[in-house]
Amino acid sequence: MSQSDPIFRALVAGDEQLPDGRALARLGGVLRDNARPPQPVDLMARIRARLAEEDAATAGVAPLTAVEVESPGLADCDGEAPADEAALNDLIDAWYNGDRAGAVAGDPLLERLGNLVREGARPLRQPDLLPRVVAGVQRHHSSRRQTPVLDRVGRWRIWTAVVAGHAAAFMALAAIHVSVGRSAQGAFPDSAALMESRMRERPGFHRVHAGRQAAAMPIPQLSDQLLPDRWSALQADPRRLFSLRFDEPSRQQARAFFAAQNSAETAQAASAWLLRQQAADGSFGPAASNPAKAVAVQAMVACALLGEGVDDVARYQALDRLLPWLERQLELQGDALDARAHALALLALIEASVLLDESRYAQIAAQHFASHGHRLLDPIGEGGMGGFALLAVELAALQGIRLPDGLRHAVEQAHARPLPGLSADIGRIGLAAYARQIRGAGHAVSTAEQLQQLMDSPPRAGGRLDLIAWVFPTLALREARDRRWHSWNEGLSSAIKASLRFDQDGSAWMPATQVRYAPTFGEAGDVWATALTLLNLQAPYRYLPVRY
Repeated sequence: MSQSDPIFRALVAGDEQLPDGRALARLGGVLRDNARPPQPVDLMARIRARLAEEDAATAGVAPLTAVEVESPGLADCDGEAPADEAALNDLIDAWYNGDRAGAVAGDPLLERLGNLVREGARPLRQPDLLPRVVAGVQRHHSSRRQTPVLDRVGRWRIWTAVVAGHAAAFMALAAIHVSVGRSAQGAFPDSAALMESRMRERPGFHRVHAGRQAAAMPIPQLSDQLLPDRWSALQADPRRLFSLRFDEPSRQQARAFFAAQNSAETAQAASAWLLRQQAADGSFGPAASNPAKAVAVQAMVACALLGEGVDDVARYQALDRLLPWLERQLELQGDALDARAHALALLALIEASVLLDESRYAQIAAQHFASHGHRLLDPIGEGGMGGFALLAVELAALQGIRLPDGLRHAVEQAHARPLPGLSADIGRIGLAAYARQIRGAGHAVSTAEQLQQLMDSPPRAGGRLDLIAWVFPTLALREARDRRWHSWNEGLSSAIKASLRFDQDGSAWMPATQVRYAPTFGEAGDVWATALTLLNLQAPYRYLPVRY
């Protein structure tokens, strides 16, 4: 603190330009007076004099003078004391080694000396300055001139201005609400009925029976009081976890809450391109090079489409054809699939059982867990790919789907719970942070360190995009809801938009050559890359955030 600092001047001499400057100066004086270390005290002469005085009183002789006390032959004055210094040292050593009875028998003065030393070695009591400081401040304030009180006219003017301002704001909000409601009513007359009638005209609407409306979800209020502190708190109502993506108003609210409105147009364009790639058998795009990659691509597409909700007729029908294809492949090719394909397929089935309100998919997932759940423990690759296995078991547990004994704990230990090292990729770091957040450990020191470590490698345009490694860091930083999230999301959106290719109809796709690992899927690489792009853009509304 420099001498020009106003606080320093107030503490030293009382600065009139600073409120309570003189009071601060007095406080500084009190602290300096009481902060001085105590002067060292030499108790040797006093101890010797006291010992000699007590010994003389016991023997009935006059006390020794100060000169006699300082004499090195003091021990020889007592007939019971040893005659030489070596013997005295032996008694002191015996006292120190625990033979106090023998030492006292040799020289009774040692016991009295020990008691005096212990009394003198007691630490000084720390002074409590709080009562003195409070009393001084109260005296100072009581001596100051009282603040003038407003008269009735002044108070009336202030209250009138406050009431008038609130009334004007209320009227403005009411006018906006009425105008928006009228425009929405005119633009979308009975949109729910229109949607249902359109869906009934299409084949495959057998899931919603006639005369029964699909279960609707209320748009959630994104306030910390209404958010869960962990996913397990949603056990009674698992559908709440997906409430932000259920329909377009919910998605719009989530984008606005997380300041991600610029991703809406890109997500809609990517979704439109994917829907145009569906083949007659229900799969999307060209077939991949082997069954494991084929199932992984189609399961990624299912997760991406489910992330956009099922309020759109075309998207609903596409899922209605894709999910049976996925079910058949799990039954036919289950033993040939790797951990990545199993994890993505299980995640798609579990989310479909919730969003489509179809328990059959939950039963299929339970059967697949029982037969192939152990494959989720296999090495699954870098980039946080193990996070999809973690999501599958966490959502299954939340849904009440039966898991093999110990599988959930084993998946957590294999993919999420261990802290990643400094050399780990950002996908693994983001997965570790997100796994702790959804389990209620978002405030842990390790979680904060992982979030800060992610900011060392933010998304950037140029070169191949590491979309698979960005999924879980994006979800983890979204939970932080601070400037780190805004910075990361802006970089992610810019990098994605710079690499997208747009068709004449407005749809957009991500070339496999622009995305890391996508070329390994062969001709299905573009579909994989576009679905993965959509998955990253859905971070604001994919899952309900936890209370942070």
